[in-house]
Amino acid sequence: MAGALGTLAVVTATVAVAQAPKHGTPPGWRFAWPKGDAAKGRDAFAKFECYRCHEVKGEKFPAPTEKGKVGPELSQMGPLHEPEYFAEAILSPNAVIEKGKGYQGPDGSSKMPSFNDSMTVEELIHLVTYLRTLKPPAGTGGGHRGH
Repeated sequence: MAGALGTLAVVTATVAVAQAPKHGTPPGWRFAWPKGDAAKGRDAFAKFECYRCHEVKGEKFPAPTEKGKVGPELSQMGPLHEPEYFAEAILSPNAVIEKGKGYQGPDGSSKMPSFNDSMTVEELIHLVTYLRTLKPPAGTGGGHRGH
């Protein structure tokens, strides 16, 4: 009898596995960027000294000091990019580099440093939220593309 019960258990388990829904990404799924706090993101911008390489017109950060490492001015970028674009630029600076703008090092990689060992996910969320709120000051125009 024990053998029959054991066989029944194996057959039942096999049927259950065969009928279990398959795992995978649901159709139409898209990453939902978490809500952040722009004020905390501005604090992160200051904490990581992003102003050393990036000017933000209309903000009172020190002027960029890293002459050979200057990145794009950021005040125009908020409405131009999705949150995932900013996150990728911070997490994986080599993913998209505009050639001929001075953002590449001699080896072709981005001059943007990695903050992956020092920035928390929460700080990244807030920083991206801050970047998304940036708009050029009145009368300065706009039109920057890429990074």
